[in-house]
Amino acid sequence: MKFKSKKSAVNFIIIWSIAIILLLFSFIAIKENVNTSFHFVWEHFILLILSLVLMISGILMISVWFNTYYIIQDDCLVISFIPFRKKYIQFKQVESVVKGFTALAGPALSSDRLTITEKGGNLTVISPDDQSKFIQQLKNKCPKAYFDVLYEDTPFLVCQVVVKILATFFYVFLYSFLLFFKKL
Repeated sequence: MKFKSKKSAVNFIIIWSIAIILLLFSFIAIKENVNTSFHFVWEHFILLILSLVLMISGILMISVWFNTYYIIQDDCLVISFIPFRKKYIQFKQVESVVKGFTALAGPALSSDRLTITEKGGNLTVISPDDQSKFIQQLKNKCPKAYFDVLYEDTPFLVCQVVVKILATFFYVFLYSFLLFFKKL
């Protein structure tokens, strides 16, 4: 069964901003290559190569947004993240599946992620859209794996993080305020 990746607004902004910037720079480089006369031919060639690399990178960033999905097959989990590349995790190699918010990089377009640990210590972070159905099917395929997916205090943890960030800003503001008046 195929599961799309859950997508968050933060990752949308990051991925699309980087893609648009890369594409803009590539078009600017192409325009400069056409409108500028260089003394040497290799300068045109280098600028053309640079613009093509930027354009391909921008297109790959956009394709990540549309091509991230997970397929549960009979014997393995297939993770598709970028075109022409897939990761296969054999179900017999899965040691644990843990739900949580993590900053680990991986084929996940949301911060609400599942971390799959394989034998040998390999970690893979994913974010299926329908996590409960995904976890249920994964439990059926990996009966020996440990599942810690009862992570339901997410709003409480988010509030804790927000309070810590606000407290840090408050302390920085207070400290700078005190330094300002100390100079007077």
